[in-house]
Amino acid sequence: KWLEWFGRDDTQAKWGMMPGSFTCNAAVLESDEFLNAWPFNPNMKESFELFQDWWAVPQYDEMLRTFSEILGAYVIAGEGTAEEALQEITDIWTEIFEEDGYYEPDFDPNDF
Repeated sequence: KWLEWFGRDDTQAKWGMMPGSFTCNAAVLESDEFLNAWPFNPNMKESFELFQDWWAVPQYDEMLRTFSEILGAYVIAGEGTAEEALQEITDIWTEIFEEDGYYEPDFDPNDF
């Protein structure tokens, strides 16, 4: 019931008017009331237009597991450095995406 309530247009409109409480509700994002409520809201709307939900890929479960295991080993167990953990995650995710045809074979995420 909570999720039904929270997803309603009127609830999202109220939520979107609170500072720092952004909504994904397209009607609210487009409204003048939202855009003028706070100085950063127009930027938030623009960000949502550019945002791509990587969770929607079929490999999400494998990526989340990899992320949790590697980052957890660093954060919880103190293994390695943050840079090493993130590089290992990047390498594995790149391999996953290459194997499934998302990247060209010569793609290097470290070029960014």
